[in-house]
Amino acid sequence: MKILDDLSVEFGASTSTLERIVLSAPIRYKSFKIDKRNSKKKRIIAQPDRAVKALQRYVLSTRLSKFDVSDIAMAYVRDRGIFENAKMHVDSEYILKLDFSNFFHSILPSDFAHFVRVQKIHCY
Repeated sequence: MKILDDLSVEFGASTSTLERIVLSAPIRYKSFKIDKRNSKKKRIIAQPDRAVKALQRYVLSTRLSKFDVSDIAMAYVRDRGIFENAKMHVDSEYILKLDFSNFFHSILPSDFAHFVRVQKIHCY
């Protein structure tokens, strides 16, 4: 069964309505700036509207959450965070900390399409 068919049953919306939401997703975000912690710079937050967020959560819970995550990954993993990350480095002499500038903005639709093909995710 195609993902739009699954979504249609789950949300009680037609596949054409869902397709319209997906295709218009890039313009369905509200952006705003917040202060960065310990800096005078601003962080841009892009918040999807309710429809896009609901679809994203559904795809995450029914498709993407089935993939294994590396034991060393800490971000966006339930019950893992800064404390668990720090514990791994307690006895380290040196620590290299990196912050990727505009990381999420750098991910292109073609990158996700490649991931889907490589992982053989049934999305369409």
